[in-house]
Parts: sequence; structure tokens; C-alpha cells
Amino acid sequence: MRKEDVPDPPPGVRIAKPHDWARIWARVITAPSVKLTGFALLTWADYGDGANIRPGYPLLMRVTGIGSKSTVSAALGQISDWGFIWKYAEANRRLKLPDEYRLTWPDDISGVPMLDPDWELPGDPCG
Repeated sequence: MRKEDVPDPPPGVRIAKPHDWARIWARVITAPSVKLTGFALLTWADYGDGANIRPGYPLLMRVTGIGSKSTVSAALGQISDWGFIWKYAEANRRLKLPDEYRLTWPDDISGVPMLDPDWELPGDPCG
């Protein structure tokens, strides 16, 4: 999809620039496969608007070292469920085109486990 054809995300999420997204994503508390998949997506995100992420499963698996398509798929699902990516184009298997994503962030992050702004675990009495 051409850059000018990338739609705006739906209500509830906002466009995120890669640098800003990375700073927030670093604070998310999640399984290593989810964290790594999220950071790998930055590799393909357009610098200006976080769009045009379309590595496909084989490439994403090679880059992350995750050996299971189902693990990568679950990681993408979790990142999407939290609102940190938005899939705006479905894969076309006949044309061998992968899904296309854009970096986003949710308007409401209250349901996302995160380190606090001081990079401490939430509620950590030793922090």
C-alpha cells in the first residue's frame, strides 16, 4: 500500500512515531516473545508515521529467533489487543502479500501492565 493510502487508525488508538512508541513499549511488562516481537516491528515502521510494517511471519520469525508461527501470531495478537499496533490491511495469500500494520498507542493504557514513569515495577515497595 502506498504511504498516502494508509488509513488513519480507528477510535481508541492514535498514530505513534517509532521513537515515541519505543519509549512507551519499553515500559510494557510482558512475555519476552511479545516484547521482542514489538521491538522487531520497529525495524519496518516508517519513521514519520509508524506505518507500512509488513514483514510477514517467516521474516519476523527469522529476525526474532522465535521458531513458532503460532508464538509470533500470539505476540502480534497481544500487541494489537493492547492497542500498540493496528492491522490496516489483511494478507493476500494469492498475491503473497503479508498483513500490514501501523504503530499506535491506546487512548487508555490502564489495562496494560507497565513499569511506572521511574522505570520501577508498579507497587514495588523497594523501588
